[in-house]
Amino acid sequence: MKKYIIKRTFISLLILLFLSALIYFLIRLMPGDYVKNTIVGNTKITYEMKNSLIASYGLNEGIVSGYFKWIASALSGSFGTSFIYKIPVSEVIGKTIWVTLFISVVSFVLEIVISIFLGIASAVNKNKITDNIISALSIVGISMPGFFFAVILQKIFAIQLPLFPVSGLVSVREDYTGIYLAFDMLWHLFLPVLVIVLTGIGSYTKFIRTNTLEILNSDFVLTARAKGLSGRAVITRHVFPNTLVPLISIISTQIPTLFTRTLIVEQIFSIHGFGYAAFAAMKMSDTPLIMGFTIFLALITIISILISDILYAVADPRIRLGKG
Repeated sequence: MKKYIIKRTFISLLILLFLSALIYFLIRLMPGDYVKNTIVGNTKITYEMKNSLIASYGLNEGIVSGYFKWIASALSGSFGTSFIYKIPVSEVIGKTIWVTLFISVVSFVLEIVISIFLGIASAVNKNKITDNIISALSIVGISMPGFFFAVILQKIFAIQLPLFPVSGLVSVREDYTGIYLAFDMLWHLFLPVLVIVLTGIGSYTKFIRTNTLEILNSDFVLTARAKGLSGRAVITRHVFPNTLVPLISIISTQIPTLFTRTLIVEQIFSIHGFGYAAFAAMKMSDTPLIMGFTIFLALITIISILISDILYAVADPRIRLGKG
């Protein structure tokens, strides 16, 4: 088991190294850079001033030498200084990650809870009106682009029916503190969370419905019904626990997407979270912040996959022996 973990960890580190090189090369090969995006339209900037700015941001170095300089800095614990925010990338992540983490986790938990309820209800009422309605709504949720749905909710509930704020994280004209500040932030985050939940539950609901139908037709469920167990008892004692087993594996693969799904939503609602900062970095070609953002996501993805591999190896010894 120890050899298997060491092997998977070594492979994960190689993948992370390859991804960092690929991402850095792609960023540097993109047309334009931070300096060009900053001085565009400014006729007062001379050629000498432009070259001085390029050198000050380290953009005059070659791609290969620039990457090795970045990787050396990253290994020492520094991801550089953000061109936009003028502070270390680690500080930008530390200041913005909590808002994104809150939106992502709350949305994810609501998605799972609602999807379990809808998926089981749809399977139990197969080919009935309940099943048809839930299936139709699931398809709409899967098909609806998040940015389009966000704009619709924003127009209806924030502009036409001013029940929620149009944008921002807190009320600008108020100076709330304590519990009032917490409720004000929740009020501002209601629509962003609603957008993510409604556009995400469709795929989970369809998965749970399919899996629940297989469980309902299994031998142990048929036996439980033959013994006179009520329908509610069959669902709670047999169907529900067995539905969670494959769902856990799906959840583990979706953990890395928690930070990417809020990117567009944060941009539309002007919430200054991790996704908002990353989007701004991409627009302005802020190389250090883009690298920090992508490596952060890549690291979470690799760790999630590594943990899943280890858990699968614990559950099935054939995997760590190379036979499964």
